[in-house]
Amino acid sequence: MNLPRLGFDNARKTETETVEMIRRLAVHYADATVARMLARQDRTTATGLPFTAERVSTVADSTTSRPASAKGLSQARVMITRW
Repeated sequence: MNLPRLGFDNARKTETETVEMIRRLAVHYADATVARMLARQDRTTATGLPFTAERVSTVADSTTSRPASAKGLSQARVMITRW
């Protein structure tokens, strides 16, 4: 039995709107915080799984150029730096 191989044309992809949201939020919030925000909106990964900090990190790292220290930013630290 021959099954078609998954290629770039028919690969699973996270919704564009969700990726854009992660891209915007990832520079301001920790990955775990972004994952909670996405969970509240019932957004899921391309495979239908709920977002976790690790899954957010994977999407954010592939779509943004954020410093490594931004992955673990605490929400309080971000709030302090905005003042």
